[in-house]
Amino acid sequence: MERTGTRGGKPYHQTAYYISSLVRDAVVFAEGIRGHWGIENRLHWVKDVVFDEERSTIHTGQAPANLS
Repeated sequence: MERTGTRGGKPYHQTAYYISSLVRDAVVFAEGIRGHWGIENRLHWVKDVVFDEERSTIHTGQAPANLS
């Protein structure tokens, strides 16, 4: 999968590889991948923006698992 876009005002291009035993066409795989990353992006946005997770100082012991 080829990814292109802009982050922080800078263009980027990435190639991602996925391995699966499913026999499907590229359209079906692309829909599944986009669906997965759509969920991931919404979840991380909430954790980053609402919970301000990136500024958290709790990174040791059981705290990360408890907070997730």
